[in-house]
Amino acid sequence: MRTRAAAAEPLVVSWIPYHGRSEGLARALGGRAEWMPWAQAGGARSRTLVGWGRSALRTVRLVLAVPRGGLVVVMCPPVFALVAALLAGRVRGARVVADLHSGALNNATWAWSHGLLRRCMRRCSALLVTNEQLLEGVDTGGRPVLVVHDPAFPLPEGGEAPPLPAGPIVVFPASGGDDEPLAEVVEAARLLHGEATVVITGRQPALREEPGLLLPGFLDAPSYAALLRRADVVLALTTREATMQRAGYEALELGRPLVCSDTAVLREAFGAAAVATGSSPERLAGAVRTALREQDRLLAASARLREAMHAEVMAAVRALLAVS
Repeated sequence: MRTRAAAAEPLVVSWIPYHGRSEGLARALGGRAEWMPWAQAGGARSRTLVGWGRSALRTVRLVLAVPRGGLVVVMCPPVFALVAALLAGRVRGARVVADLHSGALNNATWAWSHGLLRRCMRRCSALLVTNEQLLEGVDTGGRPVLVVHDPAFPLPEGGEAPPLPAGPIVVFPASGGDDEPLAEVVEAARLLHGEATVVITGRQPALREEPGLLLPGFLDAPSYAALLRRADVVLALTTREATMQRAGYEALELGRPLVCSDTAVLREAFGAAAVATGSSPERLAGAVRTALREQDRLLAASARLREAMHAEVMAAVRALLAVS
């Protein structure tokens, strides 16, 4: 007989409008994701603080409604999402798990919160990470650590990609993070002009379209998925170590050739399913040319990796559901 805690619907809390990893975790756990879109990155500090306050109240109410012993997974950053869940979880007797995104610990933007985050981590039932390197040298208080890749789930159908020219399309999904080599990608687009068109998604006000470079801005989920399905190559790029890239998981999910940064974490995660490269424009352009030439090999390796990664994710999910 299943206990009430085991049967309870897991809750995944994210203080942003949407994130594919949180959605995937909720689906894999058989639970639901709750989004808190009120504090937008890059906004006025006063608006961010008000948004965090509203998110904290909503998080407390949600966790207090969880059955005793229920599972709550909280995306970090920001650290205050975890603080709110832990406070309510202590009252309710819920199991609170921190899903630590790379930026929570290796992005200088959040350095001010690291002390508080470490204290919170030691009070969690478990910690989720996409790679073991992220917690190297961090005192986790002996908390269980589970390495969980982003669970796959069907991306939306029915969207329309922005107008695209004929010929190969290279898509760089940009989040605006300071670890993204945007200037180098723009220069690589110039080098590839006439061979391929580079599309950079997301709001990039400092950039301007030019021959061989398209900037469609922020795309809704169906349009973004339609663009990825049209891509001949997807770029998953970062200048930081111990950092995973959601774009890499999406490329695997949709069976698109992948070019990733030559970091230890990305090499280990994607292996033969990606062309690993440095961030200079010349190396980026060369990696794109290699990926276009070797599409069949990359896609065969991607199919094998996708199956293996799915098995790893489901094993981690079972371990997460069993955590005390």
